[in-house]
Amino acid sequence: MHAEFDIDEYLASGVAARYAQNLLTQEELMLFEQRFSQYPELRNALLAEQLSLLQRKMNSSVIPAAAIWQQVEQAMSHSANPVHPLSPAATTIPVSDRDEAGRKFNRQLLWFILITLALTVVIALLYFFVLV
Repeated sequence: MHAEFDIDEYLASGVAARYAQNLLTQEELMLFEQRFSQYPELRNALLAEQLSLLQRKMNSSVIPAAAIWQQVEQAMSHSANPVHPLSPAATTIPVSDRDEAGRKFNRQLLWFILITLALTVVIALLYFFVLV
């Protein structure tokens, strides 16, 4: 006869923290995921652990020096079209601003594709006329 499952003991073992950090063995992982849908306490513990990890990560991030931050703010305030750093406009590079290296790479890629296609056609024709 199997002993009754104790969710409090299971949580006290630190399983949620190990799951959040991807440290469970394959067997432990399967068992955790099976129990996850059955026990809301497990879901809550995992959420709390994930939030704790996120908070620790954010607290350990590097904050720029005051002088650098002032330069950034100054550059943004002098911009004719200031953009919030997290807006889509701040992370999108207009097509007209592509550098020459990118265009050169695109031309090289196009030539490579054209040469590969031409060689494929030549090999197919040789195969068809010589071997058939």
